[in-house]
Amino acid sequence: MPITALIFTLIASLLVWLGGRHDTTRAHRLTAVVISLLLAYPLLTLLPKLSLLPAARSTSDATVDSAAFLQWIWLAGAILLSIRVLVATLGLERWRSQSEPIEQVPLGRRQVEIRSLSTLHSPVAAGVLRPVVFVPEDWNSWRAEVREMVLAHELAHHRRFDPLWRSLGALACALHWFNPLVWWLVRHHATQAEFACDAMVIRNGVKARSYATLLCDLASSQPSPLPAVAMSERSSLARRVTRLMNPVGTISPAISAAMISIVMITAVIMAVIKRAEPAPSAVPALEVQTRLSANPFPGNP
Repeated sequence: MPITALIFTLIASLLVWLGGRHDTTRAHRLTAVVISLLLAYPLLTLLPKLSLLPAARSTSDATVDSAAFLQWIWLAGAILLSIRVLVATLGLERWRSQSEPIEQVPLGRRQVEIRSLSTLHSPVAAGVLRPVVFVPEDWNSWRAEVREMVLAHELAHHRRFDPLWRSLGALACALHWFNPLVWWLVRHHATQAEFACDAMVIRNGVKARSYATLLCDLASSQPSPLPAVAMSERSSLARRVTRLMNPVGTISPAISAAMISIVMITAVIMAVIKRAEPAPSAVPALEVQTRLSANPFPGNP
């Protein structure tokens, strides 16, 4: 990928960090836009170019060969990580085949299936085209109020299409696997999604202290497939509980819209700029070399 993609990611990450310093409820939208632009970046590079950068020096054959070698390395990494996403998706289908149906819950025009899986310790929201919530085998023995809080959180993930965003984030990491900022952005968006779903549960009347206790009880380090979202992962548990106990403010819609506009404009600019063409020399370099190496007195033995 071009160096301009790295510059865009740096600028976008800075804006995401600034927008989320106070853990605002709108910060996840900015991160989602950045991830979408990272996925669309190869298409943006097809836009007409503008020669805004200084002309590059003439490159040797060795430099060209090195650039081609790096491109092959990038392609190999992108293919391997894309296969990883495919394998994770197949693993999710294996979960579906190994689980038992419990009920279906309406969610707008969609139906979310609740299925029990014996190997689970914590509920998981998954599925893009066929939304499902996997629950532990002893789900029916849980208290009714606990099941209501759990379903409220998992259905919030499906309302926000978080399983889809998790898959898109994995593809963005595959495309930009060499860039640590992209990995950070994807992890950051996943944490922001948990914050947003927690806030939706609390707005429905659940007490923050009771909900935080539930998260701690359900905390699990069990890995889940990439397209799935576990309810209570230990990696973000402390931050989520802290946020529940200490609510934070929000930024204005105007500031949020301005930051989104900045990252979109930056992406387009970084995708269309290129180096200016080097000025043609009066005499071709090969001809100059030939003249310098030629015998000035060809008639002499």
